[in-house]
Amino acid sequence: MAAMKKLYLVTTGFPYPAKSMETYLETETQYYDSFDEVNIISLGVRRKTLGEKRTINCKCKVNIFPIVFGTKMTYIINGICAFFDRNFYREILELWKERKLNFRRLIRLIIYISRAHFDARRAIKTMGLDKKATVKDVVIYSYRFEYQPYVALLLARYFDNPTLISRAHGYDLYEERNCDQYIPARRLLLKEFNKVYLISQDGYDYLADKFPEYKGKMAISRLGTLDNGIEKCENKGKSFRIVSCSNLVPIKRVDRIISTLSKIKTQRIEWVHFGSGEEESKIKKMASETLGENVNAVFEGRVENRKVLEFYRNNAINLFINLSDSEGIPVSIMEAMSFGIPCIATNVGGTSEIVVNGINGYLIDDEDDEYIAGKVDSIATMNAEGYRQLRDAARNTWEQKFNAKKNYRVFIEEIKNI
Repeated sequence: MAAMKKLYLVTTGFPYPAKSMETYLETETQYYDSFDEVNIISLGVRRKTLGEKRTINCKCKVNIFPIVFGTKMTYIINGICAFFDRNFYREILELWKERKLNFRRLIRLIIYISRAHFDARRAIKTMGLDKKATVKDVVIYSYRFEYQPYVALLLARYFDNPTLISRAHGYDLYEERNCDQYIPARRLLLKEFNKVYLISQDGYDYLADKFPEYKGKMAISRLGTLDNGIEKCENKGKSFRIVSCSNLVPIKRVDRIISTLSKIKTQRIEWVHFGSGEEESKIKKMASETLGENVNAVFEGRVENRKVLEFYRNNAINLFINLSDSEGIPVSIMEAMSFGIPCIATNVGGTSEIVVNGINGYLIDDEDDEYIAGKVDSIATMNAEGYRQLRDAARNTWEQKFNAKKNYRVFIEEIKNI
């Protein structure tokens, strides 16, 4: 009789509503049914959202363990834990050798290790783990590659030779995107983990270049979205409908979308944005003051992912636009392309692995807003055959690279058998 295989997923917020909620993880969890049991360790959950968790669409047994976010004072007091962790001193030595040690990074390291210990202790208590009764046949999987895998490393002590794996996406991978250009314990985690999966070739190249000695532990495993079918859509309707989907935060540069659309004067445009954030008031004010009467801006706010997909399914979408300063590979673009929607996007991170310039949309390098507006206008005025080719190419890109059923089935079988 085959041994039961259990998955312990360490994530942030999911499946509870939160600003940090892993919106797209919901799709991946649908393919966990080849495990006998799935245990979701949800870090940083806000107490007020405890009764609002979403249903996990997985046929196997699923247990959810919320780890409630502590107060600032709790984390400050808990900071002393870092000084009792020998990895704290190893990381300081590593920083010193690389001439990267400074006060800000030292504080970052203390917060990183102390928070990981705090969350790990709560998880151990919540799950009732006991070192004397170690659990066998376990995969511990961190969905992010920041402090979450250090929590997984601490939990691993309570399991019998577990498989340790992690994904790495964007902010949790590229150190330059962090305020101190530093994410602690990179080398330590690569040493201790069995495998780290990068979601893009760009991410793989980045990590392999920094830590070539651990290249054998790295692999590419792309994310994916469900098959939503391709809809016929003309680019000559009453208005040219453009959609964007992101948090309203500086790095997403939604203000640049407004600047771009303000330069288009000859097309009637409906621009629909999904998402909210710290810049919401600023963005809405800018849209009101900047966009011409030919552009109707609709802000839908933060909505569940399924509702975004319903909108795509029930409405004719002509173009998706993403002018972010930083990305891994945007899942929002994968979703759009699954419907056959062409895209315009900035050439950052792994975006060029999904948007092929002139084939399924356009990539933007250092061009100005006037240039981007010209590309929007060129799609809006494209003849029927040319536009159909754009849409077919978008759908084909999704089918070949970002089909969830293909990607996640392969990923799950691989991590089960490491």
